[in-house]
Amino acid sequence: MKKEESEESISLESTRKFLSFSFIYSMLFNRLSKTELDDYHKISDFYDEGCIFNIEVNLEKRGSLYVDYKMLCIFYQEIQKRIPNSYCCMTGPLIANRILLYLSRDTKNDSIDEQLFRKEQREIAEEIRKMLIAQGKFKVNIGIGSWRPISEIGISYDESLRCARYRENLTVSMIEDKEYNGKVYEYRELKKKFLASVKYGDEKSLTLFSQIMEQIAILNLDTQKNLLLELLVLSVEEVYSENDARIEETIDFIGYAEELSKLEEKELNGWAYTKFQYLTKILRQRYIDKKGYVIKNVKAYLEEHYDENISLQDAANEAGMTPQYFSTIFKQSTGQNFIEWLSEFRIKKAKEYLDEPGAVIKEVCFKVGYNDPNYFSRIFKKISGVTPKEYMS
Repeated sequence: MKKEESEESISLESTRKFLSFSFIYSMLFNRLSKTELDDYHKISDFYDEGCIFNIEVNLEKRGSLYVDYKMLCIFYQEIQKRIPNSYCCMTGPLIANRILLYLSRDTKNDSIDEQLFRKEQREIAEEIRKMLIAQGKFKVNIGIGSWRPISEIGISYDESLRCARYRENLTVSMIEDKEYNGKVYEYRELKKKFLASVKYGDEKSLTLFSQIMEQIAILNLDTQKNLLLELLVLSVEEVYSENDARIEETIDFIGYAEELSKLEEKELNGWAYTKFQYLTKILRQRYIDKKGYVIKNVKAYLEEHYDENISLQDAANEAGMTPQYFSTIFKQSTGQNFIEWLSEFRIKKAKEYLDEPGAVIKEVCFKVGYNDPNYFSRIFKKISGVTPKEYMS
């Protein structure tokens, strides 16, 4: 009889464990419907608001002890022991080197101090981390996403992934941590500046890249590799158009990814600088070539349509660029902004018309794209130093 009860207890525990695995996976990746949630509620205790713990474990084999299915079962049991009774914890399956927890609690009827509430979750994570280290002598990072209704739990999951990748003297980090958020913001700003420098062929790009390398050095090796590959792809996209076949001819992204996957930490910096020096060189040349080609075509378009009401937006559309980007490269190429160049060209044409016998200033005004003779006269004098009438005489 006792043997049957023991087997029944083990079977029930296994059922709960697999149910928990299924729930976590379905909640995060399949987006459970209300009906499915109701079904889970019938067979398991959890609340419809909570947060995600992302536990990242170093999978390096240490003797005969490493993370496998058997070890995960031990983790599952030990994790549950460290969850206070006021919480419900659903443990997810091992995904690569990651274990996910959904920590939930009923907060509707409690008067909760937000800071103490989140501090309690940090303490739970610390206890779990210590247990994992004791079990296998692993390196462990835990990221904790924000507390959210279950319909928004995907946001908490994304936050927990980002937090666990950040490890400057932190083994447990929360999305609210000022130190964490400051670093993330700083990196994003650096990335924007770097990509802008690549887009405009700025020689400062390598200096900015050096700052990025310093910034990401605190992250784990896999995260550094992912960010570097992302920068490679984004840098190329800043300069090449989507349909430009020369991307495939010049950049071997698959090869880069394969090379990155084999690098050790001590080799990463040398590889990264070599690749980005090469990349920025060819992208700068590509930018110069593209800029010259685009400006040449736009000038031809303006010289043909100068008598029309042409705006900066019209010229940018002709170049296939945003007005801001077009304005920047136009000035870099010509030394003038768009309006200055167009005005000078129109006045040049106006002089040709005024040199013709019987020329009428008002008619010339309209011929070169101006609708107001007074405005035309002011622009003419500003550029030529004399009014149209003075020029004719």
